[in-house]
Amino acid sequence: MEVQVERQGEGEVSLRVSLGPEAVAAEVERVFKEAARSVEVPGFRPGRAPRAMIEARLNLEAVRQEALERLTHSGYLEALEKTGLEPVDRARIEEENLGEDGGFTFKATVSVMPEVKLGEYRGLKAAKPAAQVSEEAVEEELGRLRQRFAGYQTQTERAIEKGDVAIIDYAVEVEGRIVEGAGVNGYPLEVGTDSLFPQLNEGLLGAKPGEVRRIEGRLPQTFPNADLAGKEAVFVVTLGEVKSRTLPELDDEFAHKFAGAENMEGLRRQMRESLERVATRLAEQTVRERLLSQVVEASEVELPRLLVERFRTAREAELLGELKRQGASPEEYLASRGMSQEAWRRSVETDARQTLRRFLVVREIEKREGIRASEEEVEAEIVRLAEREQVSAAGKRRELEANDEIEDIASRLRREKVLQLLVDSAEISLEESAGAPSVQIESPEHGKE
Repeated sequence: MEVQVERQGEGEVSLRVSLGPEAVAAEVERVFKEAARSVEVPGFRPGRAPRAMIEARLNLEAVRQEALERLTHSGYLEALEKTGLEPVDRARIEEENLGEDGGFTFKATVSVMPEVKLGEYRGLKAAKPAAQVSEEAVEEELGRLRQRFAGYQTQTERAIEKGDVAIIDYAVEVEGRIVEGAGVNGYPLEVGTDSLFPQLNEGLLGAKPGEVRRIEGRLPQTFPNADLAGKEAVFVVTLGEVKSRTLPELDDEFAHKFAGAENMEGLRRQMRESLERVATRLAEQTVRERLLSQVVEASEVELPRLLVERFRTAREAELLGELKRQGASPEEYLASRGMSQEAWRRSVETDARQTLRRFLVVREIEKREGIRASEEEVEAEIVRLAEREQVSAAGKRRELEANDEIEDIASRLRREKVLQLLVDSAEISLEESAGAPSVQIESPEHGKE
């Protein structure tokens, strides 16, 4: 068998496969013998009659066509193995030709994983951020913990202020008529942060318990009644109870009750240690990503159009799914960012291209270095995930298998090994920082990392 490879651009490759007369004749004979077993000739056992009598009862053209189809399939697979190409889609078979000499040729066009010309990935240089935690960061973390355990005090006289929780009854009026079933009684609204009806955040400021306000707004695109979604409306709001947030005192009792620390000094020490662990991990992640970015920048990758489209589609679906979970529509999302749908699509494609380039570069390093994720390593990761979610390891494995996510775990482990290889072979310096960073992640003693 002979194979000629022609690259078409955008990740497509054409394979022109040629099979000699002997190979064709041998495959036709195999198909003939298989078909002969089902031919019944009076006086002979199946397949034992003289060839001429069997041929008279068979459709020889169908036999030849079946043989060519089999040769096309097996020839294509052998051509992939011979060339080392990795298809990412089904091939288009064209220009099939049975020559006068009995040889057979065909052309297969298919999108394949691209060639990656790696830049240098060993011996790089990168700066690692200093994992510093300032006093301000500790105090900010302490403030967040204090907010988590805030209480509420009912206000009977004063007007609503930002941050208060208002218990309201509201009706929805569209074109002068109350929409039946659209209102709610006893809705708790945190003034200033409500995302379901953001217009109420400003509209309720200054109101007092018992007051009725008419607040103009627009119904969200996700409004259950599709006929009313996006329409102008008036919210007829009756203000019930008003509760203001009260923060606990920062004293030794607070430290012991809410964080299990002996006193405030111990609580601050816990917070600092936790934030330092987080800052260290973030610094390590930063230097790893900086090294990978250098490799990607120095590498040459021709991105296949088909893969870009798949990554873009997956990214769009991910974003739309997140918006749906948040109860927001794509139109609201775009409006909040001042983007047109076309600009958003271009942004998503740019993101997809960047993600794909990084994926392909990491994959090429895996191949070149022979990096693997063993079954034991995958199993250990499943156990870790199960412990974190407080489920059994067997149950977690069944869930991952049902969602075809086992390979995702192996891929993530291989990527971690690649990033560690870059770090281990690199020259890492400590980045000078003008000031200590403020870490915005709660520590595990009183939250989650």
